[in-house]
Amino acid sequence: MKRLLIALFSSLVVMSLLLTGCGGDKTEEPIKLTFASWMPPPDVAHYTGTFETWARDFEEKTGGRYTVEVVHGGALAGVPESYDAVATGIADIAMFIPQDTDHPFPMSNVVALPFRQVRCDTATKALHEVWKEGYFDAEYADVKILFLNTTASSDDLISTKPVSSLADLKGMKVGTGGGARITLAERLGMAPVFSPPPEVYGMLQKGTIEGTLISGYGLYPDNHADFLRYIVEPVRMFRCVHIIAMNLDTYNSMPEDVQKIVDEMDKDAKYSLMGATVLADEYEATIERFVNEVGAIVTLNAGDTAVVESICTDIFDDWIAEMDAQGLPGSEIVAAYYNALKAEGMENPAMGYQP
Repeated sequence: MKRLLIALFSSLVVMSLLLTGCGGDKTEEPIKLTFASWMPPPDVAHYTGTFETWARDFEEKTGGRYTVEVVHGGALAGVPESYDAVATGIADIAMFIPQDTDHPFPMSNVVALPFRQVRCDTATKALHEVWKEGYFDAEYADVKILFLNTTASSDDLISTKPVSSLADLKGMKVGTGGGARITLAERLGMAPVFSPPPEVYGMLQKGTIEGTLISGYGLYPDNHADFLRYIVEPVRMFRCVHIIAMNLDTYNSMPEDVQKIVDEMDKDAKYSLMGATVLADEYEATIERFVNEVGAIVTLNAGDTAVVESICTDIFDDWIAEMDAQGLPGSEIVAAYYNALKAEGMENPAMGYQP
């Protein structure tokens, strides 16, 4: 009888092991996603801390079924390659700047029109509304946007020499990017010089340029305040977009409940505004320090400001006409962004334009 009980017990143990997977609860390994960031590793308060926050929140919301490794410092993709990296699946998620890729993203350039200077989080909240209205769906059909924001500030016209009127800008060699910035600079009588951000310091040092039409955000991080002294109002306009997106195959392979998590995580603009607020605070602190230490903000008179606004009117009109020629809703997206900014408290969001 004793031998029979032992044999029966042994059989039950073997069956239990077979049913439970060798003596324990079998749990599936979490699916690992890679998140490519070309920015340096963050601290908790820095802009790229938003990437880590999104990643940890996503892991928690999926109950540990997914893990996300944020690979900082451009190890997976640099600035120009980041869109292709996420679109082709080199990375599951990436942050990219549409204007810095080889691909046309015309609707995203709405923020690169001469809208007035405003805090980055305000501009981002307006842009978030534009995104939710579907204006970016066609041009980002190859990826899944997770969240987005604008750059820290509009581009600021900052010179090395005193400026009190438009006459002082005549012939000034000003470093800038492309697009409408060049049109504005040329129409104001300046000589625009293409200046990639890493080269601006050396160009100022050598006197190759006498001012910049780029964000004042870099005055101290990039040491431009060693040379620049005068911020010119109201020539503070033009922005870029930061987009954080997921590979479409990665998204489509997810269970429906996980897709819903992805869809709803930034529904209230939580992550879009998280990074934008950090950038806005840092930018305002930079300008305040600049004015207190070495620089000044000068404002053009009413007549000169009217000239600037007239040029900006032409820039808006030309861009809208260009979009119309491509069959794109140029006037609609400009009005949508304008009205979203107005809803955030901006009385007159654009230079020389009203819907």
